[in-house]
Amino acid sequence: MAFAFRRLLSVSTLIFFASLAVVAQTETVYVTRTGTKYHRASCRSLAKSSIPISLSEAAGRYGPCSICRPPLPGASSTPAATASERS
Repeated sequence: MAFAFRRLLSVSTLIFFASLAVVAQTETVYVTRTGTKYHRASCRSLAKSSIPISLSEAAGRYGPCSICRPPLPGASSTPAATASERS
C-alpha cells in the first residue's frame, strides 16, 4: 500500500510540474520596446508600448517588474489555496 501511494504521489508530482511548464509557455506577459522587464497587462509601465510575449520567452530575456509583480516561470499564476479550501 505504501509503495502504491508513493508511486501515485510521484506521478502526481510529475503531472503538476509538467502543467507548470505548459502554463509558462502559454501565459502572455508584456514587454516594452526599450525596457528590461516583463509586465502584467495592467501595469502602468506599459503606457507607451506593450509587446505581448510568452512568459517562458520573457523570463529568459527580461526580469520581472517590481511594480506589477508578474508571474515567474514555474510558479503558479493563481493564488495559493487557503487552509479552508484545502480541507
